[in-house]
Amino acid sequence: MRWAVIIGLVVATTAVTRADDGVPGNLIVVLDRSMPIEKLCVVTKALAGAVPGIHSGDRVALIVAGASASTAVTLQPVLDGKKLIAGINGVTWAPRANMAAGLRAAQDLIGRTSAEARRGDTRIVVLSDASSLEALEPIAGELARAGIKVSAIGYQGTNHPALEAIASGGGKPLVAARPDEIVEAIIAQTARRPIIKPIALVLVIDRSGSMSGPKIEAAKEAARMTAELLAPDDTIAVVAFDREATVMVPPQRASNRAKISVDISRITTGGGTNIYTGLKQAHDLLAGIGAHRKRVILLSDGEAQIDGISELVGDMRANRIEVSTVGLQGADRNMLSMIAETGHGRFYMVEDIGVLPRIFLREALAR
Repeated sequence: MRWAVIIGLVVATTAVTRADDGVPGNLIVVLDRSMPIEKLCVVTKALAGAVPGIHSGDRVALIVAGASASTAVTLQPVLDGKKLIAGINGVTWAPRANMAAGLRAAQDLIGRTSAEARRGDTRIVVLSDASSLEALEPIAGELARAGIKVSAIGYQGTNHPALEAIASGGGKPLVAARPDEIVEAIIAQTARRPIIKPIALVLVIDRSGSMSGPKIEAAKEAARMTAELLAPDDTIAVVAFDREATVMVPPQRASNRAKISVDISRITTGGGTNIYTGLKQAHDLLAGIGAHRKRVILLSDGEAQIDGISELVGDMRANRIEVSTVGLQGADRNMLSMIAETGHGRFYMVEDIGVLPRIFLREALAR
């Protein structure tokens, strides 16, 4: 797949062999304008030198950080590279750099990028001399939890711990001693990866009486956001359960976003908690879908009979269905943990319902 790259401070250390096939990727580069002028000149020349090595269909954006952050080059295909190089050559020195604002700007840019554009990998590279990196680690952690790898390149810098902290979510830290190391690292970030195959996802949502109010509204919002950010040819279904299970969104392509959102909004609360029936319905739906990967996210805030659940989840896993669980206040932690472990998924115990969209998206977008 190709990459959408955000250039900031993070870069891979080894060049990757390029392939001719793959979907366009996104690269966002976050550049520190407060480096000494001679260093900034070298770094911008290295960035321009990397452009010919980036596939013409990949999308690249350049965010520059001074006292505030601004977008020097919007996220767009490289094509012949002229616009990108012109934006790089237009970078000027600033007495200080708010790199946290730069990384936040990259995060916001990703949020505004369409699901189709995000079909390819999205990466961020932070590029600095490693002297202006305060407050970046928490933001890089948020991005990592959303599946976005942040790499950090420090040009002739000595703040190795800061680079490593920023890149701890799966990116690469690099102290570049020479301009050619910057060029190689940027090109490596944009090497195409294999085409991502569509997934099939079923959201299984507890709608028992205890979920009424803010809990069910947060669950519905998380479900809507998940459907919005899936790739158009992914498959999504939504099952709501109390004592019985109801298919609120039948399996369909995620591109049908408007109808999916309306159907999710119709979920109401009432009744008891029968997790088995919700999981069984999800299993039956996925059995008829031939997706590359099949995944279930179960959300509940209650206790339920455990009879038959372990065996059911074992059958689901045997059919290559991964099951993750999310528990809200009042949920049976032991049961949900067992389900996730048996289903080779992950278990989350949530106190703040505001994080539900983030958890759903992390699970849905993990490939």
